[in-house]
Amino acid sequence: MHEIVLKGSPYQRGLDHGSTLEKEIMSFWDPICKLKKEKWSGFTGSVLPRMLKNIETLFPDLVEEMRGISDGCGLDFEDVLLMSSYHGIEAIGPRCTNVGFSNPDCGAIHGKTGDAEDTEAPFYLLQIVYPDNGPSFVNVCLVGTIWTEAGLNSIGLSCGQSSSSIISGQDGRGIPSLITPRPVLQHCSSVEEGIEMLSKYELTGKGLNIFLADSQGDMAVVEKCYDKQAVRRPEDGALWNANRFLDKDLAKFNFTKGEYGRKNCQEREAFLRQTLLEKQVPRTVEEMKKILASHEEPGTICKHNMGPNRTCTHFGAVFIPREKRALIAHGNPCENEFKEYRL
Repeated sequence: MHEIVLKGSPYQRGLDHGSTLEKEIMSFWDPICKLKKEKWSGFTGSVLPRMLKNIETLFPDLVEEMRGISDGCGLDFEDVLLMSSYHGIEAIGPRCTNVGFSNPDCGAIHGKTGDAEDTEAPFYLLQIVYPDNGPSFVNVCLVGTIWTEAGLNSIGLSCGQSSSSIISGQDGRGIPSLITPRPVLQHCSSVEEGIEMLSKYELTGKGLNIFLADSQGDMAVVEKCYDKQAVRRPEDGALWNANRFLDKDLAKFNFTKGEYGRKNCQEREAFLRQTLLEKQVPRTVEEMKKILASHEEPGTICKHNMGPNRTCTHFGAVFIPREKRALIAHGNPCENEFKEYRL
């Protein structure tokens, strides 16, 4: 995983991101994103401009950041926009798990794995961000993007997303899927504020389960897809999500690509329920690391070239919001030490 410190205005941070990681961004673009652009000419010609208008209206700072990335790496702005938006229309595999539990001494402990195809391994990026306005934060994304796959801000709010199902018939009137959690990380200080912010805008593309935890020990999973949103709360101080909606009104939209994906998602949920509620393992940071590194079957959390898409776990993250502390494993959490970051 690459690592970068970014400071200043949105444009300046984007410019530094683009210029520092120009080689990696171009490698990500060609061939991965370039092929997607050719495949989805209809998407780039109609839906993409609508999404850009939405971002400009709601979060113009994010557009400025993308313009900075564009100027820094030399890619056209539309290409940079596509890099942050293309996941909004892809089918999904069995990827990304979030889990949290309450600890009497340090409050909420939030864990997340970041899963994707093996081809994306060279492009993961950890940002340590010091904006000219707003809280500082750590943020995991891919080079050239403004995603938030996982992050923690200096106010004490953590955020992690897991892909979920897509509602058909969308016209691009929302915020691109993996950009959706970013404003929460930048502007919110509590789970309740995060839930409220997410309710104010629609999500374009595949749905997300967005796990939130804060310095007061509160936790929630926001199930969000297009114009629909539901909230799940902890059970006996524990909460988790895989890649399907559990809210009864959203569950009818559930679809995970292929039988393997559906089965794997359910097995992870069952494993976490058994581990946290039936076995009642110690609710500590060290135990969270073990959960993220687990290869117990069925329901393995840490993946190594699993399934038809050769899904891999590219990072593990443990957030302790009350302590403003993030522990990040740069690669599979079963094989890599967790490096500490404090805000």
